[in-house]
Amino acid sequence: MNVFITTPTRLLFNSTDANYIFKKFINLSKYYDINFILNKNILSSLHINTTFIISLLSHKITYNAGFFSFDKLFCKPPINTDIIFSYGTFPETKLNKPIICEQSYAPANKFYDKKEWFNHLRKTRSKMIEFSKALITPSPESFNYFAEFFPNYVYKMNLIPYYLYNLESISEELLKIKYPEYLI
Repeated sequence: MNVFITTPTRLLFNSTDANYIFKKFINLSKYYDINFILNKNILSSLHINTTFIISLLSHKITYNAGFFSFDKLFCKPPINTDIIFSYGTFPETKLNKPIICEQSYAPANKFYDKKEWFNHLRKTRSKMIEFSKALITPSPESFNYFAEFFPNYVYKMNLIPYYLYNLESISEELLKIKYPEYLI
């Protein structure tokens, strides 16, 4: 199976999302018959980096996080693509292939007003929600926000935790030492 990943590979900023995709998620190909095709298009990279810089400047000047969308793909997924995987945005493409989008719907910041957060989601993610073949979110909290805000599309949503193959369990004693404030 050929899976085109829409996130550009050339980023000028540190992104936990990109680190997850390029360092963890693509490791699925070690265990499954998946060929990940990366978006190496220079225009896609230029767009996401420019948008990030504008958002950063907007935040510095106005003290508000700019709600910019990184959904321009600027390249055609290869014809041999079976699935388009998008992390956080909906790619605009004419290729008639299923698009699977992974996104969190829980507030990105605990200081967001719930109504403001819903308006942001509706403005930035409605197209993605409507046109995606399937949606993925990593946490029950995110799933619950999605179900509350977009009840007509819950049938598309799948709760799949992040693929973190390198995690190892630790003893309860070490857990108590490291995170005493979280244990009762």
